[in-house]
Amino acid sequence: ERVRGALASMDPELTQVVIVDDGSSDDTLAVARQVYGHLPHARFVQQPVNRGKGAAVRLGISVAEGARVLATDADLSIRPQHFPDLLAALADCDVAPGSRVYEGHIAYDSFLRTAAGRVFNLLVRHYTATTLRDTQCGAKAFRLGPARVLGLLGIYDRFSYDAELLFLAQRLALDV
Repeated sequence: ERVRGALASMDPELTQVVIVDDGSSDDTLAVARQVYGHLPHARFVQQPVNRGKGAAVRLGISVAEGARVLATDADLSIRPQHFPDLLAALADCDVAPGSRVYEGHIAYDSFLRTAAGRVFNLLVRHYTATTLRDTQCGAKAFRLGPARVLGLLGIYDRFSYDAELLFLAQRLALDV
């Protein structure tokens, strides 16, 4: 339901929705088919076992057919109404990362999680030379070519996928 408004603002003939079920044991894929199955270019992919976010995003990018790709976690940490903005940002860059920064900070549901996130962000920023404040945001838009190159070079399947992606983008001199 949260994605419906963003999809309505996009041309359904030019928009492909790719759902990757990362080996879930519930009815995720069946529900996704009910919600998005009416779209003319919907694609549903299921991994037999849970391999992690990085593996799921790389799989989705590998089957995507559009010139621009937006990958997002199922929890939609970025409001879907911002999806068109992320895609539009690709006019000036290869990778457009989303951000959950609000009033200068990212706040999670607990102090410990917030503190750990800040420390991890500082480490990622140091080793990737990025200035991004939210290196772990689950929403990122890509030009398809650079996305596929990043997917081919990436090896991390779990939470460190985002940090690896930024590191690889920096090493490849991609515009982020």
